[in-house]
Amino acid sequence: MFTVAVIGPDGAGKSTVIEGLQHRFPYPMRHIYMGVNPDSLTHMLPTTRLVNYLRPGGKHTTNTNPANAAGKSPRHHARRKNSSLISILQHIKSFFFVVNRIGEEWYRQLVCWYYLKRRYIVLFDRHFYLDYLAFNFAHPDTKRPILHRVHDRLLEKTYPRPDLTIYLDAPAEVLFARKGESNIETLRHSREAYLKIGQYVPVFCVVDTTQSPEIVLETVLNYIKSFRETKNKQSHQ
Repeated sequence: MFTVAVIGPDGAGKSTVIEGLQHRFPYPMRHIYMGVNPDSLTHMLPTTRLVNYLRPGGKHTTNTNPANAAGKSPRHHARRKNSSLISILQHIKSFFFVVNRIGEEWYRQLVCWYYLKRRYIVLFDRHFYLDYLAFNFAHPDTKRPILHRVHDRLLEKTYPRPDLTIYLDAPAEVLFARKGESNIETLRHSREAYLKIGQYVPVFCVVDTTQSPEIVLETVLNYIKSFRETKNKQSHQ
């Protein structure tokens, strides 16, 4: 069997296509979300619940200065001591986040291998390696902390690529009209970044999502069917 990754920027219609494939897919299939949105997770390590809890905006909040919270004015040396402690805790938390991210990525890849072993086609919603590429292409000058650079290197050198990648494409103006997020120039850069991914994966198919949802879904299904037929012919040669 093989893996299929459906990728594209927000507004391209990934959720609609994924849902349609789950209802109309003619072959044994399993779906794995390969992104970081906690609301979309299909498989997750227990530690990831804690990570999501501790992230900014999560339920967990900390007061970095208890003395101020109590209405007291701490001395200068106490502020420096608290600042150093907070910095150490932030580094520990960052290390834990990155290590858990690596563990989560490989855990989902293990789930994928399990499904492949059982003769399922595995459908990826997003993909860690492809998201990494898209971000790097769109933000080439971004300086990353060393822990994140180590993580990126592991993705680049060791993480398995999907066998078939389907990129859902639409002009920046269409994406902006659908979601109303970011701006058209940023969306243009994002689109260019996604299109560059085709050089780094085995098979890359572009689907025009300005067409009707039915045509888009049918096009994606045809790409998968054609790829499956090609794989079957190769295995019998």
